[in-house]
Amino acid sequence: MNIIIDSFKLIDQNNRPFTRDSIGDRIFISNFFFTSCPDVCPTINGHIKIASQKLENSTDILFMSHTVDPYNDSVSVLKEYADMFEADDQQWKFLTGKKSTIYHLARDSYKAVIQEVPDTNTFIHSEKIMLVDKQFQVRGIYDGMNFDEVMDLIKDARFLLKIYADQKKNNEKN
Repeated sequence: MNIIIDSFKLIDQNNRPFTRDSIGDRIFISNFFFTSCPDVCPTINGHIKIASQKLENSTDILFMSHTVDPYNDSVSVLKEYADMFEADDQQWKFLTGKKSTIYHLARDSYKAVIQEVPDTNTFIHSEKIMLVDKQFQVRGIYDGMNFDEVMDLIKDARFLLKIYADQKKNNEKN
């Protein structure tokens, strides 16, 4: 099953527009969260922080955390949250925007389960972290609560980066 990420237009934690084109020629790792989430989201974003540190020397990788609560997670709230995780603005984007855009990405592009619980302020959101290649195809889905799976994500991201580096070398030879 090919899962391709659609075009989108969101805003990052620095109040800058961020689109699919902003990703450039990089692979990326994505998740969905909300800042007032008490336990699952901080754990997953803590694991993403570890992954970002282990992959920080690669300029060919980007981390994208999308809020599923854009009404409460304003740009300033996302900036504060990003600072709490000591996120490098160039490597890790915390994204907000139109709720319809975010939920379309979550449900239809990433195939992550995200829906609101009626008559509450609660969200059912995915604990999944997705690895996406340079062609915007999801290459792996990992349980962000499971540290071993996060380590697999790091290993798979390094492998994907190596494939692209090898392709680049081969193209330069020819």
